[in-house]
Amino acid sequence: MNILDGIFHAAVAAYVAAFVFLHRRNTRRIERALQQSFRDMSLISEGLPLTGADLVVVKKAGHFSYSSYDSLLMPDGAMTTDADAFWYCSGPGARWFLAIPSVRAQQRRVDLQWVLRPLAEPRMRAALRFDRDSRRRAFGELPG
Repeated sequence: MNILDGIFHAAVAAYVAAFVFLHRRNTRRIERALQQSFRDMSLISEGLPLTGADLVVVKKAGHFSYSSYDSLLMPDGAMTTDADAFWYCSGPGARWFLAIPSVRAQQRRVDLQWVLRPLAEPRMRAALRFDRDSRRRAFGELPG
């Protein structure tokens, strides 16, 4: 191995390390923004004013996929995520919701929008049918 090979391998390793660092940093930034915006969200359910802090997320399904990998390399680049994440939530009383976030991150700012849909009990049970722990959190049922 000559000196140029060593320099090349070091440069590739530095590039990969930088990519991983920036990707994790941007992912953590979006996760923090998601949690905060969810808590701050307000809604009215059957005449009762609620906030996201009143809801319990019993299951997060799906994930975010980034539409531009180039933007992940840029510390302040534009980054849009596809909303294929679903947060199943229970509220006070017999209330259940599906929360779907839409995220756009650009220049150190994360813009979030939530679509919040009420779910009837049978629909929530169907969504959680294979997840005993989530069913217990949503309905208070013991796993079994």
